[in-house]
Amino acid sequence: MKKLFFTTFCMIAIFGLHAQNGIQAVLQQIEQNSPALKSLNSYLEAEKAGNKTGLYPDNPEAGIGYLWGNPAMIGKRHDVNVTQSFDFPTAYLYRSQMAGIKNRQSEWLFQKNRKELLLEAKLACIDLVWCNRQLAETSRRLGQAGRIASAYQTRFNAGETALPDVNRAKLDEMNVRQELKHLETGRKSLLTLLAGMNGGIPLELKDTLFPAAVIPADFEAWYSQAEGRHPQLQWLQQESELSRKEIGLATSLALPGFNAGYMSEKITGEQFSGITAGITIPLWAGKNQVKQARLKNLAAVEAGAAGKISIKHELRAKYDQAVELRSILEDYRNNLLTLDNSAMALKALELGDISLIEYLMELSIWYNSRAKALDLERELHKVMAELEQYN
Repeated sequence: MKKLFFTTFCMIAIFGLHAQNGIQAVLQQIEQNSPALKSLNSYLEAEKAGNKTGLYPDNPEAGIGYLWGNPAMIGKRHDVNVTQSFDFPTAYLYRSQMAGIKNRQSEWLFQKNRKELLLEAKLACIDLVWCNRQLAETSRRLGQAGRIASAYQTRFNAGETALPDVNRAKLDEMNVRQELKHLETGRKSLLTLLAGMNGGIPLELKDTLFPAAVIPADFEAWYSQAEGRHPQLQWLQQESELSRKEIGLATSLALPGFNAGYMSEKITGEQFSGITAGITIPLWAGKNQVKQARLKNLAAVEAGAAGKISIKHELRAKYDQAVELRSILEDYRNNLLTLDNSAMALKALELGDISLIEYLMELSIWYNSRAKALDLERELHKVMAELEQYN
C-alpha cells in the first residue's frame, strides 16, 4: 500500500503539447470520397447545361400544302413555306448574360452545400478529438482507481481498514469504468458518422489535442475578405444582377419581333416563289412585364441588403463569442496550472491526514475543472470552425 501511494500520480498534460493536423487530413478524404459532394457536382453540371437552353431563336417552321382543284380541270396546287421568327436582337444578349449569372449562382450554391457538409464533418472531428482526450485521461483515472481499490481490498483483508472505505474505492472504480465505456461508445458513433460522409470508407482520427485557435485581430478587416467568399452573400449579389438583366430582357421583348422566310406556290402551268417577312407588334402579350421586372429587381436589392446586414451581425456574434471563450479558457489554463492539489491530496492520503472520501472529493473537483476547460476548448473550436469556413 505504501509503495502504491508513493508512486507518482501521472496524468496527461492539458497544455503545452502540439496537436497533429489530423482533422484537415480527414476533411480532405471526405471531400474526395463523399457521395453527397459527387452528387452535388453532377447536379451543378446539369444546372449549367440547363441554363444554356433558350438562348437562341425559336425553331423554324416549315409547311407543305397539297390542294385538289374543283373542278378537276383547274389542276392541283402545291405550297411550300419556311419561316423563322426572331425577338428584338438585344433580347439574345440579355439571355446570354443571364445564363452566365445563373451559372455563377449554381456554383455558389454548390459551394454553400459543400461548406455545410465539410463544416458538419469538422464539428464531428472536433467532438472526436474531445472524446479522444477524455478517453486518454479517463483510462489513466481508471488505472489509478483500480490500484486504489485493490490496495484497500488488501488492507481490509489484513484488518487495516473498514469495509465502507473498500466499497467507496470500488464504487469510484466502477464509475470511472462506466464513464470510459460511455466515451468509447461515443467515439465509435462519431467514427461511423464520418465513415458515412466518406462514402462508407472507415476513417481514423487519434488526435487528443486541438490545433491552436487563431482569431483574427480585427473583425472588420477579416470580414471585408470573408464577404467575397461567403456563398450566400455572393448568391444574393448575383440575384440582384440577374434581376437587372431581367429588366433589360423584358424591355427588349416589349419591342417588335421579326420573322422571315421562303414561300413557294405551284399551280398548273404556273409557279411563284420568293421571300416573306413580317413584324410582331407587342400590344398585349407582354403587358406589365417590364413593371414586374423592375419590382422584382427592387425586391432582390432589398433582400441582398437585408441578407448582408444579417450575415455580418451573425458572424460578428460568432467572432465576439470566440474572443470571449478564448479569454475564459486562458483564465482556466492559468488557474489549473497553479491550483493543482492532486499531488498534495495524494500525499495527505498517504500520511492519513485525510480520509479516502475526502481524497475522492478533492480529485472530483480537480477533474471537473479540467473537464470544464476541455469543454470550453471544444466550444471555442466549434465557433472557430464556423468562422474559418470563409477564410
